Amino acid sequence: MNKRAYRDSSAGACGHGRHAAGGGAGDWQDESEGHHARGPAVPWGDEPAHQRDVGGRDGHHAPRHGHDDSDLGGLTVLLGGFAAAAGEQSLARGMVECEMLDRGGVSIARGEAVFDAYGYAQQPGQAFAAADAYLQIAGADLVLRWESEDSGFCDGQAWAHSQIDYFAIDIDAWSPAQPLVIELDHAFALQPRCLDAGPTAVAAVMAAVEVHGVDTLSLTSTYAFTDGQFSFVQAMALASL
Repeated sequence: MNKRAYRDSSAGACGHGRHAAGGGAGDWQDESEGHHARGPAVPWGDEPAHQRDVGGRDGHHAPRHGHDDSDLGGLTVLLGGFAAAAGEQSLARGMVECEMLDRGGVSIARGEAVFDAYGYAQQPGQAFAAADAYLQIAGADLVLRWESEDSGFCDGQAWAHSQIDYFAIDIDAWSPAQPLVIELDHAFALQPRCLDAGPTAVAAVMAAVEVHGVDTLSLTSTYAFTDGQFSFVQAMALASL
């Protein structure tokens, strides 16, 4: 995860920064009833085929990427970020979108998170902007990921941008030891924003998630705050299939 935070610290100072990135096994004894029971002697997948539990979430395949019954498997994505700005004029905005689809043996997920912050102040050192986006994926066999960040300050203005786009695939019939992750360049050049004259503080954020399949989970969370010369937004989306 990369973060960008810049503050205009001197009058007339001008600079910029840019970054593009790429259950336990064994026996147990019930002393109260005097019965002896045996748990699975070896992890799931290593015992004889006739002893395996082949019932999955939909009753026709075993849990994906799992080694025992405690591993639910499947594809899970957590995507989000924040933006913050301060100054006589400030603007923070964010957007998170996540979509997941079960194609019968193949699960596909895609989405993006974009966060921008702008701040302006006539006094040196009063403008501030920071933005950061994050992505966590579990249960994927292949992940394509684009990430871009840009930030800087100039003439009393501070700005920051952070963005992540991704595409992930989980294939039931393919379980590599480690997921294949491909980092792709996503060039972005953020320009200073011309804010309207007069004190303003604006915060806007949106999060959307869409999941199609059986036994799905989806969750979104957003927060926006303004207080005079400060603006802040955060958003996240969670999807599981």
